[in-house]
Amino acid sequence: MRAVLARVHTYVLGGTRVDPAPLLQSVDPLHFHGRLIGHDPATRLPVWTPTPFDFSQETVEMKREAHTKSCYNKRRSNAIPLDRSVPDVRTGECHHQWYYHVPHIPASSTSATFSRAMSTLHLSSDMQPTSPTPIRLPTTSVIFVFYNEPLSPLLRAIYSVLNRTPPHLLHEIILVDDGSDAEAPWLAEGAQFERHLQLLPKARLARLTGRNGLMRARNVGASLATAETITYLDAHIEVGPGWLEPLMGRIAEGMRDGINRVVVPGIDSIDADTFNYTAGGIDILGHTWGLGQTGIEHSSPRNGVEPIRSPIMAGGLLSLSRKYMDLLGFYDPEMELWGGEEMEISFRIWLCGGTLEFMPCSRVGHVFRSNKYWQGQVYKVPGEVIMKNKNRAAFWMDEYAPLARLSVGNEGGVGDMKHYENIKARLQCKPFRWYLQNVYPQLLKSADILIKTGGSKMSDPFQASGFVRNNHTGTCLDHLHLKSDGSAFGAYPCHYTHGSQSMVYTDSHMILSGEQLLDGCLTRSADNLLRKYHCTDDLEADQTWTMERNGNNDRAVTMVGEGKCLTVVAEPEQDNKSAFSLRLLECGGELAPLQSWEWESLRDS
Repeated sequence: MRAVLARVHTYVLGGTRVDPAPLLQSVDPLHFHGRLIGHDPATRLPVWTPTPFDFSQETVEMKREAHTKSCYNKRRSNAIPLDRSVPDVRTGECHHQWYYHVPHIPASSTSATFSRAMSTLHLSSDMQPTSPTPIRLPTTSVIFVFYNEPLSPLLRAIYSVLNRTPPHLLHEIILVDDGSDAEAPWLAEGAQFERHLQLLPKARLARLTGRNGLMRARNVGASLATAETITYLDAHIEVGPGWLEPLMGRIAEGMRDGINRVVVPGIDSIDADTFNYTAGGIDILGHTWGLGQTGIEHSSPRNGVEPIRSPIMAGGLLSLSRKYMDLLGFYDPEMELWGGEEMEISFRIWLCGGTLEFMPCSRVGHVFRSNKYWQGQVYKVPGEVIMKNKNRAAFWMDEYAPLARLSVGNEGGVGDMKHYENIKARLQCKPFRWYLQNVYPQLLKSADILIKTGGSKMSDPFQASGFVRNNHTGTCLDHLHLKSDGSAFGAYPCHYTHGSQSMVYTDSHMILSGEQLLDGCLTRSADNLLRKYHCTDDLEADQTWTMERNGNNDRAVTMVGEGKCLTVVAEPEQDNKSAFSLRLLECGGELAPLQSWEWESLRDS
């Protein structure tokens, strides 16, 4: 990891001005590391205080200003105390789970006395209360990676971890600044962040040279970690009461049983404008063939206490043993900036000897950014970067990778794949079909249907694929990011980045969204509009199309359904997602140029 650590150009040790005695004396059930964290040792006053504001006077223009460059309300965040309490949204059953704490702390220390007083005990489902060998919960290094993060949400995230994590479990907090710009909010405030950091126990800051991207920055954090486990958190979160014990308890059981367990908390919602904390958000996740996240049904109750296996993770919040992270090979250093890493690391965990589980009794609130008041880019991540990252993740998909590339695209290459090849050989990772059969059978079912309705092999499963362009208007077929059955299927100026404009034409004569596949069939409706429905036998008559070659262009066709032609018209789509709409109109005549469609890739037959 020397190359990784070479990116660190500033290293600041937190807690250098902290006298531990007053902190320990100020410990209470709401402040596990004391009420005096972040207080000036001379005055005993907090070095950061909220900025009051009468929000009944906040105008829309004020909201726009407050959301600029962050997509959340910085003014509201600045008005909230750093150590505010959050609602305990755990179910009643979670409050009756007991965790064995056997801390590595000298028996005579004040911390040990407090830790024993504050600890609860957990008996795993396969342990009886009379078990002579309690499970010791491992320590963790909490890692925050941030880039241009405003000061108050970042500090509040750190405070929440210090206030709600038992001291003997929290070994350290590592903050990795991924080369924030000189005008970043907390840098523009001078050295306030570093001064504040020196008043926070267990916190360390590593500043990186230039922007390295989330994956490499996380690798830096992992290389600096010294606890038994690593816990990654986003920089705009607030952990809930009892958040860490379920995660560490499950990892400890895995250590006992020789199982490499990666665990994720339930992610609650912190409103981007009001900063109100609301239960529910993200728990178990699946994915589309285009490597987009999607919710999935599961037979186990999400509000129970038992772990639930999840095909993938959301990406920002997870815990795993440091030894397993080293065995896995860390995050892919060839991935850039952001995007696709949650798919890749999830695939690698499942295929290379690990499990990924959601722990319902662990809750963490997350600020989900909103573009309601500001529509700019918080982080500029070019489309080709995400395309490259997702194509690298598709390495693990073996013969199913072409299904991902239908949506993702494959321009520009993927870089050196030796990192994955070496891991796959070293860990003897399983094939992707094992993952489909044993972890995500819902996706396997759709793959088998696609093979049946498409071609005879996954390497060339469709008659036509890619963008579908009308040259007369410069528009392409587009599902317009509308997900519900019956929503409009439209046309939009071609952007050539696949995604919502990736289409396929199957051997059974259906036109599908390459991103949504069986959930995105181009379907004729009685009003001559085109809508998106799930592919089904019940609608087969309205979902089959004939393609007729058109002119000298060997990729241009007319797409005919029930004797009428797919036509693009310059009329706003019903949901105002586009200035163009699709219609089913009589073929030929003056409409012929609006009925000629060119596929990116089209078989000769």
